[in-house]
Amino acid sequence: MRGLALLSVLLALLPEAGRAGVDEAFASFKGKFHSPAFAGASLSPRKDLILKSAVIYNIDGPGRAKWVGEALAAWSKALEKEGVKRDPLLASVVWPIGGEIWKWKDGKAVRIEEWSDERLSYNPAAQKRGSYFGSLGLQSSSGGALASMGFNVRAGTMLLNDRYDTALTYSYFSMGEGKAKTSFSTIGVVGRMLFPLSKNIGWNLGAQFLLTMPEVGDSVNAFAAVAGLNFYLPAGSVDLSGSVGKDKRYTLSFGYTFYLSAR
Repeated sequence: MRGLALLSVLLALLPEAGRAGVDEAFASFKGKFHSPAFAGASLSPRKDLILKSAVIYNIDGPGRAKWVGEALAAWSKALEKEGVKRDPLLASVVWPIGGEIWKWKDGKAVRIEEWSDERLSYNPAAQKRGSYFGSLGLQSSSGGALASMGFNVRAGTMLLNDRYDTALTYSYFSMGEGKAKTSFSTIGVVGRMLFPLSKNIGWNLGAQFLLTMPEVGDSVNAFAAVAGLNFYLPAGSVDLSGSVGKDKRYTLSFGYTFYLSAR
């Protein structure tokens, strides 16, 4: 992994610092420091702090300095208690496809290096396959007067380094049986923020605005919250998503997303 190789090189260039008492300091640090931003901690071969990021850290870009600052302040205090001086005092934060190196300076955490094997793209393969996409899927809706089944198509584009997407969406639903069978369709726009967790899976969170057009009666419009999982494949992704909207109507979708243009 390129990121880990980079981390090893950078740490190898740093001057050796006193290691006596570091293990004791680390044991004290792990026992006393707890943060929702980190899922675990360990020491590098040079006894520098390594923090494993949690989901909240990955999505809170502006707040990372605060999270790391709290960790480095606690780490510095634990080292001082054991009489260990580290200069520079460093910590790395790692996740499956990237990481950062931070330095403790003047009572604050300063990021001095970062890497990403895939730059947190919507789909790791998307970097070479295009910024426009299409999607086809099946849908099941419940929570209203009648349950309904149908299909959905989307066409959209990636935004802001593949961290967001937006798309036009169309769905068709049918419900009932025989002479009581009826249908309705929806058109609208959906926007999502994307959170890849690894090369193979990620999740998303967003909102959509839909205009619902029944077979009989007036059209209505409404907002709905959406969330889902993405399972990445070489040419696209398999997607499982759900939405909840007006009158607590729930919709579950299963589909495939593919790319339409090369970059």
